[in-house]
Amino acid sequence: MELLSPVNSNTLDAALQAGADAVYFGMRRLNARRGASNFSQEELAEVVGKVHAKGAKAHLAINIDLSPRETGLAARMLQFAQECSVDAVIVRDPAILALRGFFPGLEFHLSTQSGVSTSEGVRMSRELGCDRVVLARELTREEIRACCQVEGIAIEVFVQGAMCFCASGRCLLSSWVGGRSGNRGACASPCRVGWKLDKPDAREGHPLSMKDLCLLGELDELEGMGVQSLKIEGRLKSAKWVSQAVGLYRRALAHADASEKLVQEAASLGGYTGRTLTRGYYEGNFDNLTDDEQGRIASRAQAAAPCTASTEPLTEDSNATDGLVIHISEDPQGGTLLECALGRLSEIVRIPPQRIAKAKRAEALGELVEAALERIPTGMEANCVWKDDSLKEKLMPRRCDEMILQGLAAFLKRATKEDDGNVRTALPRNVSDALALSAPSPENRRTLGTEPDLVRVRLEQLPRIPKDSPILKKRLVVEFPAGTRAAALAKGLDSLPEWCAGRAIVALPPVCYEKELDSIRELLALARQRGLDVEANSWDTLHLVREAEAGFVTGQGLAVLNPLAARLLHRLGAKWVAVSCEIDRRQLEELTASSEVPLSICVYSRPPLMRTRAHLPRDYSSHAFHDARMTRLKATVDASVSTLRPAEPFDWRGLRNASVKSAHAEIDLAAEDSPEIPAPAKSPFLFNYDRTLR
Repeated sequence: MELLSPVNSNTLDAALQAGADAVYFGMRRLNARRGASNFSQEELAEVVGKVHAKGAKAHLAINIDLSPRETGLAARMLQFAQECSVDAVIVRDPAILALRGFFPGLEFHLSTQSGVSTSEGVRMSRELGCDRVVLARELTREEIRACCQVEGIAIEVFVQGAMCFCASGRCLLSSWVGGRSGNRGACASPCRVGWKLDKPDAREGHPLSMKDLCLLGELDELEGMGVQSLKIEGRLKSAKWVSQAVGLYRRALAHADASEKLVQEAASLGGYTGRTLTRGYYEGNFDNLTDDEQGRIASRAQAAAPCTASTEPLTEDSNATDGLVIHISEDPQGGTLLECALGRLSEIVRIPPQRIAKAKRAEALGELVEAALERIPTGMEANCVWKDDSLKEKLMPRRCDEMILQGLAAFLKRATKEDDGNVRTALPRNVSDALALSAPSPENRRTLGTEPDLVRVRLEQLPRIPKDSPILKKRLVVEFPAGTRAAALAKGLDSLPEWCAGRAIVALPPVCYEKELDSIRELLALARQRGLDVEANSWDTLHLVREAEAGFVTGQGLAVLNPLAARLLHRLGAKWVAVSCEIDRRQLEELTASSEVPLSICVYSRPPLMRTRAHLPRDYSSHAFHDARMTRLKATVDASVSTLRPAEPFDWRGLRNASVKSAHAEIDLAAEDSPEIPAPAKSPFLFNYDRTLR
């Protein structure tokens, strides 16, 4: 089996020296770890050469959702990667899959961010032309085994490192709270901060902070299943951690030490993040997968606290994250020193000694630094290393926050100016032609602000819709939990007027697992029998839909940000394609102006911010809970998946924008207590429409 290690500019040598068979990394843009010390265009050929000289393979991650303006950059990355003899690219966006045929020198590996969780998803990945699929991290041993039964495509699994609370590639929480999308490499890790139940005297817990994965003791079994690559997570970790992790797995693969001894040594890998290790998912155990019971904060980079404290000096071997690192100390004259480091550039920002006239008008240095970091417009992580904890309480005039902000902003401007992340290389004519777009679809003529024509409801809501409800005049999209049987769907549809039921759309679940595939096949048979279209929301269900030759559209589970992705889904048979609800205004205008495919836009929803098979601790599954920013979440628990939705919806119904045109507009009532269209709010939350999606 291949041992695949994460690397960045600080950890590449450590991974190779420890015995990695292959390494994966990103360039400066378009990868799911934007905050890592990624490689520039000028460095790529040298990096690949060094990797190949060690007999290893080089995998380049281009594994985010692409905006309309990023598809050309993605194509140039593919071209340059091929020129530099990169072995494989790890991808997520359908736009890149559409370009696969133009780059025969590259293997295409479908990222875990694509959420493939069943053997049907593996078959779909093979049909898309992928050479390998990286399975979702939350699978059991039986589910991994089923995926390995599919011939003609390699299977890669994560065996060590951080896990998301959400099912792979499905999280909107970071995007919801601040526009930093985990699906675009800018996750702020809000799952790692404290949350409180909405009830008196509730303690703060960490119900969403997952333990770290460790399958060190399961390697022989994985090899027996047919797994071909073992992947370690950790592109934001130190050289020491990477070296230790790769070394442990190399020894395990060589059977150089007893498995029990190696597993005991692996506990120190979790110590890096303050998290314990688990193999719960693998064993089919979905309880106690978070560190909430220990009350431990499980990340050094938290959404609500962009600067976290450490009294340890930062060295190459210390436990600091990559990204912006700030050493804070004091010089002999009493000046405050902020030694900033980003990649290979470092610089000292000095705040001269300050006279404090009135202590009441001063603030602690720790608070000033934290406030300044919150105002810096960057998606990277920040780690503060305090030479002495007492410095955090050092009183400074409030005006110093501007001095700190200006100093940090100037440093970041210089640090990032050296390389804007663009890749400059000529594209072959056939690739340029493939990127070109035809005229926009004439079906996209419904401007933003026009009355929606689609309404999404849950299956159990159908009998409660009044017969004279205006909802019934619209086309219904009916969603239901994975595992729902065809008889239950038929009963719900039969409660509707015949003319309404006859044009309903059956929305297949976005997250499903191997044992639920038979029920989905039953539902598809019923839909085809009744002449109903279905909505595909994952690569797993899309393969079943195409196999059943059902008419289909795609929903938020396969939503897009760019027209090339929409084109691929349309060519696969989708009648229309959903626009991602996390899109911002500029991206929305650009997408709808150039899409040759009919589009659907959701204009009202309490969208699923997380879907998970991990069981929530104690009361969190039955009570609403909130973080320090007062983001409130409420869980609904189905047979196999819990869904976390916000208390507050986003609502675009009051917007008027003639530049945004689509074939369909949808109101999503699936999270509402009653299947009634709510009145628009006076000051609605607009999600990312009025801010920049990062």
